[in-house]
Amino acid sequence: AEDRAGNMNPIGSGTTAKTVSDTTPPAVSLSCPASTGKSPIAVAFEAKDALSDLYRTSLYYRHSLSGSASGQSWRNADMSSTASSGSFQFTPPLGYGHYEFNAKSIDSLNNQNDLDDNALCSADYGSSAPCISLSADSHDFGEVKTGGVGEWALQITNTGEESLTVSGLETSGEFACSPETPIEIEGGGQYRLSIMFSPTTYGQHNGWAKITSNDASQPSCQIDLAGVGYEEGATPQTTFTLNKQSYIAGDRLFAQVEAEYYGRSRTADLHICVLMPDGTPVYLPTFSTSQSPFIASIHLRPGYTLGRMTILDLHLPELPPGDYTFAAFFCDGADTLGEAAIASFTINGGEPSVELLLNKTAFTSGDLMTLSRTIMNPGAARTVNFYLAVWLPTGELLFYPSLSDVASPFAPNLLLGQTHTIGPDVIVQLTMPALVPGGYFWLAGFTPTDRFEVIGDVACAEWTYY
Repeated sequence: AEDRAGNMNPIGSGTTAKTVSDTTPPAVSLSCPASTGKSPIAVAFEAKDALSDLYRTSLYYRHSLSGSASGQSWRNADMSSTASSGSFQFTPPLGYGHYEFNAKSIDSLNNQNDLDDNALCSADYGSSAPCISLSADSHDFGEVKTGGVGEWALQITNTGEESLTVSGLETSGEFACSPETPIEIEGGGQYRLSIMFSPTTYGQHNGWAKITSNDASQPSCQIDLAGVGYEEGATPQTTFTLNKQSYIAGDRLFAQVEAEYYGRSRTADLHICVLMPDGTPVYLPTFSTSQSPFIASIHLRPGYTLGRMTILDLHLPELPPGDYTFAAFFCDGADTLGEAAIASFTINGGEPSVELLLNKTAFTSGDLMTLSRTIMNPGAARTVNFYLAVWLPTGELLFYPSLSDVASPFAPNLLLGQTHTIGPDVIVQLTMPALVPGGYFWLAGFTPTDRFEVIGDVACAEWTYY
């Protein structure tokens, strides 16, 4: 240092200042009454820090109905102070019971103590008034068969000294409880309330039970309830949808499957195969004759639905004509669940056709006429009506053999075998009577057995009468 006259003190060899590093958190202590029936509970605190200023002290708590709350997590009481000592006025948020307290103190350098499992003080908070305590505030019954009953016991405890009166019990939905009210529970006593779940339909059910009592602090308590109904012995129900029932090569085959299930939860595989005309199964989606699941490990549960799913969408290649069948079934291991769903369709090699052949093409009275037919069915077996008619020079069409203009089959319900040929065989043989000269035609064709709708082409054999 130097004065106005220029005098200065000498620089000594000793040090006059030193640096101190503070890494120690404040020490904090708490005290409270060991037992009280009054709220709020006064929790006194004192925090000390030897080197730094105190910044904030915060209160933490945990709770049990009785006995130590050790092992539980500390809850922030949302109460803090910047003073070095004082009292927190703690209002018990969880009703009566055993409360334990701890505190966290922070200094100006942000040093703070850790919250360990040891409580700094504790208080048993109680009252002579009745106090209701429930063993749970919710319950899931799981799966119960429709028409059956699931039962659960809710424990009601009176933690007060005076008698607790349960004056009302209400339930909703498929849930019920049977005891008549009022129910009296002495101080410190317990009561096991039976609550039942009786589903009448499958699927998820939610509801509640409400308990009304003379506990002034919580006169009404609600317990949330849930359960699932299932149908005993139910198996998956599967259906197919095809864009049509008869195909030829090049046609689009569009197949879908859907399923629903109402039984108890289980895991199953869905298998889908196509049965060939010779009975060989071909499994999708691999198109292999070795059995493999279409969808593996499906979690079936009550109310499960498999939305309509496309299993095949393709233009058919050349395949052997005949009857084919889709089959779908669920398997749980080696067990098949219920019956397989099936959907049949036909692949045709083409429409049936007929050829007509006359022994000659010009006739007169007394000549012998012979008409032969050959039927060819390149596709699957089917039953048809076979018609034969004659076209007159006058323009009239007469069906044979009735010679009526009203359509009637020559051979009704004719079975055409798969890729089968019938004939040639003679179907008309007659000696020609006197007719109107002119041009005539024999006509032949097929229709379905249930309607008059020509299948394929109409065969024609032309002849002249002179």
